[in-house]
Amino acid sequence: MSIYLKTLAFTRRGESGWTAGPYAFSRGITVLEGPNGAGKTPMLKGIAYCLGHPISLPPDVLTHCDSIILEVEVDGLIITVERRIHLDFFAVVSQSDADDLQFENVRAFSAYISELFGLSERSFACRNSGVSPFYMSLLVPLFWVDQDTGWKDLYSPLHTQNFVKDQFEEMVRLILGLPGRNAAADKNEYSAALIRWESAKQRAEIKREVVQSLEKSLSEFGPKLTVEELIQRKENLSNELRARASVLEVIAAQSSDSEDKLNQLRRERDNAVFAFGSAAHRLDDLSSYGKTLEAQVAIVETNEVAADTFRSLCGNPACGFFRNPEESYGRRVLYIKDQIKDFESSMSLLQKERDRLRGRIGETEELLSRELQLRQARTETMTGDQIVTDVDRLHAFEQPHD
Repeated sequence: MSIYLKTLAFTRRGESGWTAGPYAFSRGITVLEGPNGAGKTPMLKGIAYCLGHPISLPPDVLTHCDSIILEVEVDGLIITVERRIHLDFFAVVSQSDADDLQFENVRAFSAYISELFGLSERSFACRNSGVSPFYMSLLVPLFWVDQDTGWKDLYSPLHTQNFVKDQFEEMVRLILGLPGRNAAADKNEYSAALIRWESAKQRAEIKREVVQSLEKSLSEFGPKLTVEELIQRKENLSNELRARASVLEVIAAQSSDSEDKLNQLRRERDNAVFAFGSAAHRLDDLSSYGKTLEAQVAIVETNEVAADTFRSLCGNPACGFFRNPEESYGRRVLYIKDQIKDFESSMSLLQKERDRLRGRIGETEELLSRELQLRQARTETMTGDQIVTDVDRLHAFEQPHD
């Protein structure tokens, strides 16, 4: 596949905007020559910007230009990409033999351009063990040489785009059509693969037992039975197997119901644990409040003792010294006592709720454990040994006998 840059142009923004180009590129090497500020960097950045790279454009271009238009020739087909210059992504892709396509999503745009350029669609393993689809912003820096760092950085994506594991090597492999170095699989896919592996392991074990049973059947029935007897036994076993086909459906249904019940019990346990933690936290808060009430009581009692001491100094029983503060202390004591009653009531209710939740946690844990034991027991009793044995015998009869 051959890909060439054809032309690059800038459209104006408003009446006072700037228009530049279209500038034509050579099919070989194109050299841009000019003094500082002549516009070389905006042209290079304009190419990367049109191809979907979120590169920062010069301020003058952002202010005076509305869009950048890039023409690319792919195996003789002219493709025009016009990308608007604003915060949200918007691009229009035109071909001579197809309708214009508008893209407001970087992911969809990257997938379409990569297909036009003959790049295979694939996913990549991220540095954080996640999975990422292909973006043009991953590929474009492979062809970009920064004017400041030069050839010191062969591959230098934007910091926000450098998230693929072994990104440089993965992009080179993509261009060369080689498989990726790192397997792109998220945790859910890994769990599903683990389940498939366990299933394959069980099937392999069953097949091993089938082979052993087949060898035993051949040694027992082969030399003793006639062909007619073997045919009759085969017919009988076929009828038995058809009659037992519903057993597999029952096993599958019970397995699904058991898993749903286990998940429900796990959710109930988790909810109870969360509620228990919340109740324990509220108890801690109330305990702290209780200490505050005790401190207030101590202060009131201290003030009352001080009032009695100073009043004794007066010597006159009718002395009104500290009468008002004493009445205030009395009201304060009554108020604190009411608060203490409310506090003790709240503490009692919360302690009961905490104990109830602790019991609920124990109940759900016990139910969950019991359900796991039941499922294990059902699994052990529904191994399908009888069906496997019948299948073995049936295969044994299908073997040619002398």
